[in-house]
Amino acid sequence: MILALNGAHDFLLSKGIVPWGMLMYDPQEVTVKFVQRPRRGVTYFFGSQCHPNTFDAVAGYDVRLWHANVGTGERPLLEELYDEWCLVAGGSTVGTRAFYVGLEMGFRTFHVYGMDSCLLDGESHVYDQARIEGVAEDIVTVKSGGKTFTTYRWLAHQAEDFAKLLAAHGERMEIQIYGGGLLAAILDHYKAGISR
Repeated sequence: MILALNGAHDFLLSKGIVPWGMLMYDPQEVTVKFVQRPRRGVTYFFGSQCHPNTFDAVAGYDVRLWHANVGTGERPLLEELYDEWCLVAGGSTVGTRAFYVGLEMGFRTFHVYGMDSCLLDGESHVYDQARIEGVAEDIVTVKSGGKTFTTYRWLAHQAEDFAKLLAAHGERMEIQIYGGGLLAAILDHYKAGISR
């Protein structure tokens, strides 16, 4: 079952691959670019903070709403507004939230592609993230498992969130990261620690 995150949805469809689901979490209006090709048979798991335009883009499709647990008092509001709701923990990016959404749905095995959390040969993503989001990118250097990586500050936060995920839930998850990078180094370091 393929769960596409953000821009991977339209990319996979352009290659003839139909994902089982698509997960979005970002509240920026520009993210409507990620759902220009909605398709029947795909389940759209959208965080409630996603921009209204993204919901408009998938109107009439199978959309499942979830709420990000950010610790700002959202629980009482959800109890007031809904009979049933799903509050999901998980960090600062759609990448780390995807693991928690998966855990909430009962998944325990995750094969991860295209989520390295670092700059490889000076490049990140299949598109220019800074250009899309219109934000300045602070580049930082981080180390994991004896390796040094260059990354954006927000991706370094994603890596920290991933390490916290492993510390909290790693024993009940099987994760394989393809393509190397910072997250793969963190996972290797975690696995080396539990194999001792």
